[in-house]
Amino acid sequence: MNKEKFLETLRKKLSILEESEILDILNEYEGYIEEKMSDGCTEEEAIKSFGNIEELSNDLLSAYKIKTTKEENKKDDFFNNLVDTFVKVFEHICNTFSYKNFREIIKFMIELFFIILLTGICKIPFTFITDVGNNILEELYVHHAIYNLLYSLWNFILEMAYFLFAVLFSVKLFQSCFLKEDNNVSVNKTEIKKQTKPKKELAKKDAKNIAFSSDVLENFMNTLAHIGFGFIKFILFLILIGVAFFLVGMSCIVGISTYLLFKGVTYFGLYLIFISLLLIGIFIFIFIFNVIFNRKNRTNVLLIASLSCFLILGIGCGICTIEFASTQVIYDQKNAEQEFYYDFEPNFVISTAIPAKNIIVDEQLDNQIKVVYSYYDKYSTVEIQPTLEETGKYHILRLRYATYNLNYKKFFEDMITNLKKKTIVANSMDDIEIKVYANSKVKEKLLEYRYEYNRR
Repeated sequence: MNKEKFLETLRKKLSILEESEILDILNEYEGYIEEKMSDGCTEEEAIKSFGNIEELSNDLLSAYKIKTTKEENKKDDFFNNLVDTFVKVFEHICNTFSYKNFREIIKFMIELFFIILLTGICKIPFTFITDVGNNILEELYVHHAIYNLLYSLWNFILEMAYFLFAVLFSVKLFQSCFLKEDNNVSVNKTEIKKQTKPKKELAKKDAKNIAFSSDVLENFMNTLAHIGFGFIKFILFLILIGVAFFLVGMSCIVGISTYLLFKGVTYFGLYLIFISLLLIGIFIFIFIFNVIFNRKNRTNVLLIASLSCFLILGIGCGICTIEFASTQVIYDQKNAEQEFYYDFEPNFVISTAIPAKNIIVDEQLDNQIKVVYSYYDKYSTVEIQPTLEETGKYHILRLRYATYNLNYKKFFEDMITNLKKKTIVANSMDDIEIKVYANSKVKEKLLEYRYEYNRR
């Protein structure tokens, strides 16, 4: 860009000012250009020393208390600067290698290979963390769609984290191993032309090359840091959503615990654990929220409060251990039972809903099959509905049943009464156990017919 083009562009950028103010600024910068040219700079070099004309005009307008559109164009400027930075780095590297001999290039390729290898080795801990997370998700498997969503999200986050780490790590190694040496290349380049250029121009050329390398690297690292901080905030935002759900769940649990306490259930250790976990979740939420939205964290207060909560958590765990050690667990026997007898016939098939371990040998039975339903009818009404159906040549015994009129109120009242006595009764409102009894020969035939029926 020559002087006329520069002044014309600057005039357009400053068009919001009064004409007299614009003329003062243009005259001032025209004087700067002529002064630099008198010191030996070319017209283009003098203009380039002012930096980006967009930033220059914004600074000048800011001096006149006029807001610029810098914030509005922030995103566009960011991506434009990112592309320009990558282009400048690429050009700088190409210029550097144009002055290296074959031996130096081979050495560079070997060192670059080891940087890539070292970056690949750093993938190992990320792979380990990914596998641990996947195993935890498999243990917490609830629903196929939810599992796939969490699995994909977890792997995406770890892959992006490794990608960001690999880029930053590789650039840092590349910078420390090679780009610091590139300044010497600029010096060697000027020394080749030393005999044809004055010393003053040589010194300016070296300073310019060094300043260019430093500015490009600084912009490049700042850009990567900006991307890195954005990605970290994205991960923190996802964690914040998880913590919010955790707080909702813990609030419900603390509410239920308060209700049980008023009812006389005195598991104080368990209540302390729930309250401390809720408070820890709140402090974590506050900390992450402040980090994401660039708010000041009172780190000392949060740290002291968190440590206090962990202390309460430890005390609660100790008390809870003592309380549960004194709690009696009773496995309540099913109080109702119904039996059904069937004559064994060829191609008699027991429903596949009955596992093989529930087909029990009873040699006292001759050619009969006994089906026993055992259930707990204190909180529900149970209707037993076994049916014998014919499907082709097979006689299929389907062991159906239905439960209704579930009395949840009675169930929870009895549970609270038992907890007051430090007793846990292990039973279910609608748990029904079905067992089939037959002699060994009949059992063998039953399993054989079932296998044939499933294979058909």
